[in-house]
Amino acid sequence: MEVKSGEIIPLANNCDQVNDSLLNIAASCTRTKALGPGIRSAIWLQGCLKDCEGCYSPEWRLFKEARLVHPDELAMELLSNPEITGLTISGGEPMLQAEELIYLVSKMKKERDIDVICFTGYELDRLLSCPPSEGISDFLTMIDLLIDGSYIKQLDNGKGLRGSTNQRLHYLSNRLTGFDFKGMQRKLDIQFRNGSVLFIGIPSNKNRNLIYKTIEIINRFESDYECIKTSFCRN
Repeated sequence: MEVKSGEIIPLANNCDQVNDSLLNIAASCTRTKALGPGIRSAIWLQGCLKDCEGCYSPEWRLFKEARLVHPDELAMELLSNPEITGLTISGGEPMLQAEELIYLVSKMKKERDIDVICFTGYELDRLLSCPPSEGISDFLTMIDLLIDGSYIKQLDNGKGLRGSTNQRLHYLSNRLTGFDFKGMQRKLDIQFRNGSVLFIGIPSNKNRNLIYKTIEIINRFESDYECIKTSFCRN
């Protein structure tokens, strides 16, 4: 793994107490229409080596213990809703936990014929030539759509599933080629859970203002709420 001076190396490589078979996730969702076609589950991995300007969840870049969960347990959770037809994976940086994600996606695909969308801050060429962790080549074979590249705030046009227009769509299978991921209208889900708020989707200018207003209202009337801002445009 390439680590710049002063950066914290990923938890799984820096803590003997972490079981390598466990995923370290920042959040999960078992129903959303904001992250691709159909009704989807979604997970966000904890930890990212990038520092993109405009990142909406900087706390998810930290390499710390968030929720440690076995892939089998998480697979059952993500498929608990019978309406689920796909899985979207982001972070943080998913490719830093590729081996564990192989087990998760394999388990889910054995139970149901789902499609998989994955976001990464690394470009595909870099993943193939100099992978940042083990198992990436095998994990890529399980992905239907890979959206790669760092988020660049100045190139965010407010449209599509990409956070910014420099990010590329790689169709690694033919399964999702019929959808307009570049021009589709962005959606936002707001989910209240256990004293926290999870914002799901890529903010457009319109729903970004909705996020800020929601946070303002919550902070005004429910000071004990922990607001978790979630977006795919921070990679």
